[in-house]
Amino acid sequence: MSINELNKIDKHGIQRLPILTKENLRKFAKTDLLSNDKNFFAKSFYPSSGSTGTPVNILLAKSVHQKWNALYEARVRKWAGVNRNFSKAIIGGRRVLPQAIATKPFYRIYIFENQYYFSAYHINKKNAIHYLEAINNKSIYYLVGYAMNIYFLALFIEENKLESKRLIAVLTSVKS
Repeated sequence: MSINELNKIDKHGIQRLPILTKENLRKFAKTDLLSNDKNFFAKSFYPSSGSTGTPVNILLAKSVHQKWNALYEARVRKWAGVNRNFSKAIIGGRRVLPQAIATKPFYRIYIFENQYYFSAYHINKKNAIHYLEAINNKSIYYLVGYAMNIYFLALFIEENKLESKRLIAVLTSVKS
C-alpha cells in the first residue's frame, strides 16, 4: 500500500486494516512491511527496550526520533522541576572505563550537554562515596538512569549514611 493510498483511507476504512502484532512486526519489519517509496524516510531502525521480553526494531525517520527524544526530555524535566540548563548525571550501560579499573573517577564529562555519565559497573558500597562526591562537588542537580542502578546507588549511599546536598530530582529512564 502506498502513502497516497494510506492518505485516502477514511475513518471507516481504517477499521479494515489488519492488526499488526509484535510477532509479525519482528518477523517482517525489515522486509514486507517497509514502504517501496525510497524517499519515504531518511530512516533507521531503533530497538525497543525489550521490557515485555523481546525487543522490537522500529523504523523511524531520524527527524522523528530526534523530536521524540526532545519531547520526552522536555516533558520529563518539566514534570521534575529541572531544565536543560541544569547539570545532570546519567547512570547507564555504556562503559565509562574498563571494568577491571576500580579507581575513581567513575564518570566521564560531556561538556556540551552539561552532563556526567556515571559507570553502572562500579556501583558498590565502597564506591558510593565517590559517586556522591561527584554529585555534590560538580553541581549535579538531577540524576537519570535505569531504576536498578539508581536503586543500588541509593541503597549504598543510605547504608554509608551519606547525604546529597543538591539533587532536585532522580528520574528513572527507559534508556540511558
